Amino acid sequence: MTNLFVYGSLMYESVWRRLVAEEHKKSRARLSGYRRFGIRGQDYPGIIKSNGHVDGIVYFDLDAKTMRRLDMFEEECY
Repeated sequence: MTNLFVYGSLMYESVWRRLVAEEHKKSRARLSGYRRFGIRGQDYPGIIKSNGHVDGIVYFDLDAKTMRRLDMFEEECY
């Protein structure tokens, strides 16, 4: 089982529900030592190691099948 920090489109319940039908415990989270930024020409953000923090959500106990589905959604850039 895997815990997953999300900070972009997967934070939106409507996006998450299109990909994940199962219920998972989740919590607000903050990733220190990184900064979120917009990517020119894209609808999703990126993060880089930097001073600051990125707010997001951690989903707990995702199985391998769910992680594969999310990986397909995120494509190769993640």
